[in-house]
Amino acid sequence: MDVAVEGMPAGKAVVPKGKYRIPKGTEFELQVTASAEVKAGLANLGSMLFGRTAKVRVDGYVKVGKGIIFITVPVQFESEQKI
Repeated sequence: MDVAVEGMPAGKAVVPKGKYRIPKGTEFELQVTASAEVKAGLANLGSMLFGRTAKVRVDGYVKVGKGIIFITVPVQFESEQKI
């Protein structure tokens, strides 16, 4: 999944591979690991130093399924994060 900070590409995010049991009809959270590119971080440095929050956006796809049936689901997440 692609990560953008203040609209500028910043790196990639991955959900750890494995099997997760998600109860039917519930909301859930998974921890995501993100790696940032230094060049992208320097471009956003000014806005991060002078602002107290930054808009973080994650776009991509995850594969979900049960048994032998799997589908690809789009992920679109956007949030204001404290720096």
